[in-house]
Amino acid sequence: MLSPFSQKNAKKPPSLLRRLTRRYVNEMKKLIALSILLSSSPLLYAEDCEGCWVPVVEFKLGDSDYRETLIWVSGNSYAYSSVAQEMADAKVYCANSVGSQELLEILNYKHKGQKISSEQASATIKNALPVRFPCQ
Repeated sequence: MLSPFSQKNAKKPPSLLRRLTRRYVNEMKKLIALSILLSSSPLLYAEDCEGCWVPVVEFKLGDSDYRETLIWVSGNSYAYSSVAQEMADAKVYCANSVGSQELLEILNYKHKGQKISSEQASATIKNALPVRFPCQ
């Protein structure tokens, strides 16, 4: 009777190619699962979020599309927020932060239906912030 530990009954270890292929397939499965999860999560969030603010752009910023316009607005929001304390000290405008929502409201109100340059948009924001966030 042969022992279960004899060489005859021992399985051969998987080849390097088989191990690499198995690892690659497992990693791809993880990547596909993660992609599906991430691509469906905004849809789930949007359905669960009644009354959430959704950016509406009612002007055309140069040749930018919707996404590029939102990126520009977001960058300006960050810039104006980062200097908000200095502007308050100088009594230019007084706000803790300046959000993208406020900037879009300003630009939509002033330039609805118009095609404007980034310079025009910046000037509009610069002129509107002291009115929107006055210092007492």
